[in-house]
Amino acid sequence: MEKPAIIDHLFSDFLKEHKVQVDILREDLLHPQISGNKYWKLKYFIKEAQEKNYNTLISFGGAYSNHIHALAYTGKKFGFKTIGIIRGEELAAKERNPTLYDAEQYGMKLDFISRKDYKMRFDTKFLDTIKKKHPNSLIIPEGGAGDTGEKGVVDMIGRIQNISQYNYILVCSGTSTTAIGIAKAVKDSETKVITVPALNLRQTLLNVNDRLVKYGIDPLISWQEYTFGGYGKFPDELRSFCKDFQKEYNILPDPVYTSKGLYGLLDKISQGYFKKGTKILFVHTGGLQGWRGYNKLSD
Repeated sequence: MEKPAIIDHLFSDFLKEHKVQVDILREDLLHPQISGNKYWKLKYFIKEAQEKNYNTLISFGGAYSNHIHALAYTGKKFGFKTIGIIRGEELAAKERNPTLYDAEQYGMKLDFISRKDYKMRFDTKFLDTIKKKHPNSLIIPEGGAGDTGEKGVVDMIGRIQNISQYNYILVCSGTSTTAIGIAKAVKDSETKVITVPALNLRQTLLNVNDRLVKYGIDPLISWQEYTFGGYGKFPDELRSFCKDFQKEYNILPDPVYTSKGLYGLLDKISQGYFKKGTKILFVHTGGLQGWRGYNKLSD
């Protein structure tokens, strides 16, 4: 499953003009089904479940969740039963979208709950009820969030030689787990971590930065202006950007996360945000299966 880090160097007249180096960590090439940061966030949950002899993995996600998709395949690969608690009880009677279809094909049992109940996914009593129903299970937070998921991300970054050569590492955020893990991984260097949220995470990131500071880790730099209206929003401007980026660099962003991060990165470069000679590592977190929820890029 694990393989050496693949890093692509971007070349273009635009980057040459602004004298900024951008490399991309191609975690999208890690695995066809468990791509990007998904494997790394699940890595130590899998280890815990194996050590405690649990037979079931349970987690939460939306209808197009990359996390749910990856967890379902992980269960199949490592011999666990899996249960996905899915936001939106009305989806139970509808035809499965490609993400949920795959999940069921991989053996995952889908449990559709109301959006009101889904908001309880962090509530201790709610989680206790699930645990009582499935006593031999490990409940994994949405997106693999928390110390366990962050630990795997530290391993992801640990594969990169001379990580301190980069002035900045940039990653997109949903739960902020990957960004926190990266910050932990580079805490002893001068490298700064930039996060581009795919949705409004202002309060979450304030709490994240308070936590990092308590650990003696530099807070994340957050660019909040590239959400494009919220999670899963994919306007024509962003679609055109993805098409142009793929044509220019032969790398396809995903529509939910990396598209917004790369758009923000190139926009900031055009504004002169970075000093000349700056070296940036952008983390491609995979999630390309998410394209099936949108119309494909047209010629």
